[in-house]
Amino acid sequence: MKYGGNTTCFEIWASEQRLVVDAGTGIIQLGRDIVNTRQDQDSEINCFLLLTHLHHDHIQGLPFFAPFIHPQGRLRIFGFTPGGGTTLQQELLHLIQPPVSPLGVDKVLSQYQIDELSDGDLIQINPGEEFSRNCRVISGEPQKDVRLIQIQVHHGQNHPQNGVLIYRIWYRNRSLVIATDTEGIAGGDRDIIRFAQGADLLIHDAEYDENEYGKNNIYRQGWGHSTWKMAVEVAQNAGVGRLVLFHHNAAHSDDTLDAIWEKANKELPGVIMAKESLELSVAG
Repeated sequence: MKYGGNTTCFEIWASEQRLVVDAGTGIIQLGRDIVNTRQDQDSEINCFLLLTHLHHDHIQGLPFFAPFIHPQGRLRIFGFTPGGGTTLQQELLHLIQPPVSPLGVDKVLSQYQIDELSDGDLIQINPGEEFSRNCRVISGEPQKDVRLIQIQVHHGQNHPQNGVLIYRIWYRNRSLVIATDTEGIAGGDRDIIRFAQGADLLIHDAEYDENEYGKNNIYRQGWGHSTWKMAVEVAQNAGVGRLVLFHHNAAHSDDTLDAIWEKANKELPGVIMAKESLELSVAG
């Protein structure tokens, strides 16, 4: 009741651009709000959707995301190439087709483009240009251009079945990193530490308490999720401004999460526990 129970979805605003990371059940209410709060009901609904991976809890809300099925919807969707010889587009459209959905592709009325990303890619968005042509994907480091929204892509491998994409989003010399569904190691994951170095905000997987990572003969090593301690060590070694603990275990009560926060806050004062409707700013 305190922290919420929807699956993963972040909304990020930079300039006048809306970025959404992951399409768990949290995206359903977000979509309703986007459509219902428009001042001009005939205006285009522009949205960038960045997917970390295709596990069910990160995409299950997409068929119910109102801009995706709205005739005024304009979406750019990004993710990595799935295994098994299929494409990202095939896997996402499968979600809305029978027998797993009553909708069918003909009910997707938006204009959408689905792009596959690789490790080291850089998404550049120019808010000053029209949505239809304001985005490109290149390789390399972010440019020193404060007009651009720039998104670095790191393909982490510490999650079962092809890993996840970790994003670092830059705007006006500020940055935030979203590193969910990743399993740390003692002292912190060196790849993520390098990727998140000096970020203003780090949102990091923290599914487990330390005492349940290996408990009752159930060893969670290799399950692709971190303890709060692993997240804290990444934040400390990367020198980030603030840490948000994220991807709470569904079996954890509010009291359990409060207790985890207390332990984490002793290690790193100022740590934040993610909860639904939490708003944070990284503006200068």
